[in-house]
Amino acid sequence: ATSVGEFLGRHFSWFKEEPLRKRLLAGGLYSMSPARFLGYQGLLALLFLLFWVWLAGLTGATVVALVVGAAMAVALGWLMPWAWLMRRTRLRRDSIEYELPEMVDLLVVSVEAGVSLIGAMRIAAREVQGPLGEELRLTLQEQNMGLSSGQALENLGTRTDTPGMRVFVRSIIQGELLGRARVGDDRVG
Repeated sequence: ATSVGEFLGRHFSWFKEEPLRKRLLAGGLYSMSPARFLGYQGLLALLFLLFWVWLAGLTGATVVALVVGAAMAVALGWLMPWAWLMRRTRLRRDSIEYELPEMVDLLVVSVEAGVSLIGAMRIAAREVQGPLGEELRLTLQEQNMGLSSGQALENLGTRTDTPGMRVFVRSIIQGELLGRARVGDDRVG
């Protein structure tokens, strides 16, 4: 599939890798490359075309029915992976929005108990299941690999891209910036 996708990507000038990569990340498909997904689309379109030609040959379809059916089979085979990805992304985002209040409550309780924000996020990542828990664990891994907490949180907001998560990430980043500015003011004064 990857080889087919790379071939198609080279020959279709309209193919843009970065938007598809973002969509795959939003769908939680971290290990799938855009070329591989494009390859699946091409292979499924070919498979549907071959099935239609075989079926039309068995039933004795007219040339017009063969051509129209072939066009529809290719379109259906091409669009089915995209429709699956869109549905997966929507369900994942809905799940994240649903789980977000529980995670915020867990963070608030942990921080009020004296745990740092990063420690509270580790606790939440252990306790929260589903896509939101996966995203929190990925954010913590990014921080462990050297990204700043602000950049890791921005990546979290980009990957999930839900209204609630955008507000959450923006609030946390702004709170950290204001907290640093306040500590800086105390040192000067």
